[in-house]
Amino acid sequence: MKKLIFLFFICFFTTGWAQNKVEINVNWVANSPYHIGAYTIKIPQFNAAQFTFDAGTTSILYSSVAATARPIEEASLIISSVVTEPISVAELGELNRNNIPNSINASLTNVAARDQNSTIFSFSPIIKQDNNYFKVVRLQYEFAYSNKRLASAPADFTSIYNSVLASGDFFRFYITKSGVYKISKDFLQQLGINTSGLDPRKIQLYGNG
Repeated sequence: MKKLIFLFFICFFTTGWAQNKVEINVNWVANSPYHIGAYTIKIPQFNAAQFTFDAGTTSILYSSVAATARPIEEASLIISSVVTEPISVAELGELNRNNIPNSINASLTNVAARDQNSTIFSFSPIIKQDNNYFKVVRLQYEFAYSNKRLASAPADFTSIYNSVLASGDFFRFYITKSGVYKISKDFLQQLGINTSGLDPRKIQLYGNG
């Protein structure tokens, strides 16, 4: 049986970071087909680069990555000027309404990779208040830089001559924040994997970033 190799990546895109105040605009596309391998559901979507769908909880998340001059104080995050619009139950499509929070639960996290410091800003773009649902269309967030320095890479390293990724079947999925994630049979099938006769001992998991 072929060896299955899974890759998960944190996708980066760069935005301006000269100022400590950032404005976010969410451009919504209501109740559109979303494809996960051979599996398709209808859910509200927005800017593709910042859109994250959690198949385990059937929920969505706004997540953006920006390069920063130096590490930021994660606890300094301030959210302001939040603009929302009503969204109907029909427009929610197949989202799990039980997992829609009462607040946007915003977070700002440092990420350091290859001598480049970046931050991940994420929040729940749909909230529930008094049995009504609202989608975020615009907000601002502010942060303060930290005095910490980015750790430099070791001066000496060993080159990789034979990559473990040189052979096997590859399936890629994404994570947006640290935590514990379960890889279930249903999740594998949503990635388009035939789980019939699959030996879980042959599965290998690799990450980047």
